Amino acid sequence: MIDKIKLAHDIVDIVFDINGGAVSRKGKGHPTAFVDYSGHVNCVSVRIYDHGWVVDTNADFAQDFWFDFSPFTEEELDEQLLTKFEKLKVHADLLRGNA
Repeated sequence: MIDKIKLAHDIVDIVFDINGGAVSRKGKGHPTAFVDYSGHVNCVSVRIYDHGWVVDTNADFAQDFWFDFSPFTEEELDEQLLTKFEKLKVHADLLRGNA
């Protein structure tokens, strides 16, 4: 079983890195990422705008990380979370130019 709290922290770390770390530069045209936590359903949502946020546009990358989703076994849920996290890491690496 994966450590879901650590995974949630790792997700937030990537978002912070995109917004203020190695990836993002202040001003228009630079990556912007958003993270939301919905405590009532234990879900972390990530949205990344590769060229900066613009009103009424869709994110270039969007992923919901459901930490307790009952139709799945614990093993299936862990596998889904890890797969989604890998996709997030790959997208962040693309923004950094590391892929």
